[in-house]
Amino acid sequence: MTTQEYLISSKLTKPDTMIYVQKENKKIEDAKSHYLRTTSKLHKLHNEYIIAIKVASLHQNDYLVKLLPSFLTHHEETHIGLTEGWKYILSQYTQLTDLTMSKPSSPTSIISKSVNNIEPDQYFQDFVAKHKSNPLTGEKVTFTTALLSDYSGTLKAEKLAIDDLTATSVKQKLEDIRKDVTKYEEQKNTVLKEQTQLEADVETCSRLLKEKDENTTVLELQKLKHKVSVNKWNFIKTKCNYLHYQAVADFIDQSIQEIDGEPPPAIPHLDFDPSCLQVGSGATLLKKFNSMPNTLRRFASRSTLFNMSTIDYSAEDGTSMVSASSSQTKARWNITNIFKSLGGNVISTPSPDNTESKQNQNQNQKQNYEEQFDVKGVEEYNGETAPVSQRLEDEEWFHGVLPREEVQRLLVTDGDFLVRESKNKKTNEVLYVLSVYWNGHRHFIIQTKEEGWHLEGPTFPTIQHLIHNQMTKGQPVTSKSQAILKNPILREPWELKNDDILLDMKIGNGNFGEVYKGKYKPEDKVVAVKTCRDSLTEEQRKTFLQEGRILKQYDHPNIVKFIGIAAQRKPVMIVMEYVEGGSLLLFLRKNGRQQTRNQLVLMCENASSGMNYLESKNCIHRDLAARNCLVGENSVIKISDFGMSREEEMYVVSDGMKQIPIKWTAPEALNYGKYTSLCDVWSFGILMWEVFSSGLTPYQGMSNAQAKERIDAGYRMPAPQGTPEEIYELMHRCWKYDPEARPHFDEINKELKKILATI
Repeated sequence: MTTQEYLISSKLTKPDTMIYVQKENKKIEDAKSHYLRTTSKLHKLHNEYIIAIKVASLHQNDYLVKLLPSFLTHHEETHIGLTEGWKYILSQYTQLTDLTMSKPSSPTSIISKSVNNIEPDQYFQDFVAKHKSNPLTGEKVTFTTALLSDYSGTLKAEKLAIDDLTATSVKQKLEDIRKDVTKYEEQKNTVLKEQTQLEADVETCSRLLKEKDENTTVLELQKLKHKVSVNKWNFIKTKCNYLHYQAVADFIDQSIQEIDGEPPPAIPHLDFDPSCLQVGSGATLLKKFNSMPNTLRRFASRSTLFNMSTIDYSAEDGTSMVSASSSQTKARWNITNIFKSLGGNVISTPSPDNTESKQNQNQNQKQNYEEQFDVKGVEEYNGETAPVSQRLEDEEWFHGVLPREEVQRLLVTDGDFLVRESKNKKTNEVLYVLSVYWNGHRHFIIQTKEEGWHLEGPTFPTIQHLIHNQMTKGQPVTSKSQAILKNPILREPWELKNDDILLDMKIGNGNFGEVYKGKYKPEDKVVAVKTCRDSLTEEQRKTFLQEGRILKQYDHPNIVKFIGIAAQRKPVMIVMEYVEGGSLLLFLRKNGRQQTRNQLVLMCENASSGMNYLESKNCIHRDLAARNCLVGENSVIKISDFGMSREEEMYVVSDGMKQIPIKWTAPEALNYGKYTSLCDVWSFGILMWEVFSSGLTPYQGMSNAQAKERIDAGYRMPAPQGTPEEIYELMHRCWKYDPEARPHFDEINKELKKILATI
């Protein structure tokens, strides 16, 4: 029976008829909307899968053909270099310890002759042939055709779907990959340039050795040779990355060119009828993609793509298809990294030991629905039109992994709310938390089940829909709390997107993770990035973020400039200005003796100016030292590393004196755990001593315990050679045992300006 026949036979009144038609029309529109959303998600996931297969094939081939053999060659060169170094050391040792008179027959002469007969190359003859494994044959990584067995849509195996639903995202992906191609090409050229310079240095060093240059040793030559070997290895890795990205870009570009500049083909819409409201095989196929247990989705760890390691491509049933391991390490490549390297995300799937609970699996699938697709639009749910970002992290009220304490600073008025990510301390499971201010701070875990996300009320397909419903309906979050969501707290300008930060080269190590040189893409600015290790405890992560929270309030030419914190997801990053000259300590050790007195005093004046600013803000640095200062343009000194800082007039340590820099710390802090800005003044005196000693370690020849004991007994370090008398007098005033007898930083800064004027 058609709709018209039903209406005639039922003899409904006109108002009833209108209501019925409206309901039927709404069902049709809902079905169409659901069909288009499902089809869009399906086609994009299909494209990600195709690209992943392409990348996996490239990586497998290069791993077996280029990387493993190259690593073995690098291993051989390292062993030879070490042997040559030991030969030189033994040779020097026999010469220096030879006290015999009769040279030809002495034991030392015999030892010396034996050492000279060492031929490192002979020790490692046929090293590669002996240690290489049997030829490894990689399995062909192909599209699982079983996925399409009962599918009747437009998708084809091993072919990208370029249509009106995907064309924009495919073109954007191509653009992103081309940027990566350019990046790796630049890296490749840089490494090649370094290689040329290193080889020239090796040649120079070899020539100087032959000419018996007294300032050149065999060990220096071996260091250079080792750098050449490492550089070769880095070049091969970088070149492989470059070629991979280029091949993927060409593959996507070729697929786009196949439509010959014509508008992308439209997806055929279903001929909907009120009696046929079910979405067909597209939804079924999407479920297949989402429930595939192991096909090209899982590698066992988060190691970098080119770790010399075990690579494990897994079949659908979980059995290993390919396994090739080096003799040194056993880690695995992660297909997730391949997806992410292409700018996308992947679905989290159960770990190989199948211990992940069903709840975790459902949550991971739900996370994928929120994060997998990058199209923004408007969705309709239960009659409510809700703006929906396809990724939760694109919502301005989502604050990522910011800790509870940091979040609570943002919620100040009844109805203020935001969503953040947390973890179950017992199971390590990822949780999403709704934080609200309502007669105080309240935190609600957003529950998830197979149907979607919920609090106390109905279930919604995404967290975005849930939050939108709570806001528009004005319903309490829970009946007990009666908290109402009124004002979404949007991310502040300093809360950066992780996607906007590109990490380049590692430049150091911090207390909580690595420090990188990188780029902040929205401003095309070179930056320094401190990362937070995933293994840190919640308390350590709070301490890490505290540095960023303190820094973001300050603006001074002698304080390193804060740019922002990226905490949408891990790793959490603190982004700061990149200071080209690097650490003051390394600068002093390399260039200190070439600096004039005036330049050295000016460095101290710069540092005192920065510390005077901090003291005016009631900030105690607690770790002032040359290693924690940076040298900027025109040798301007900037105070950095606020990891131990506190914004208080006085701070008393209550958790023990762990990781305290003993030789830089004031006696009252060491003895009683009591910190004030006058403790920083003591440290500043040590900093001045470092500046004028060209970066020597304070209290030379003393252990930490000995230095502490002698300081308490009244000992103070002598002035470094060439230190102006006025400067050493100022150091002594900074080292007064009684804190109240020390000058404050405003006085120190004025004193240094006077000294500068007289030198």
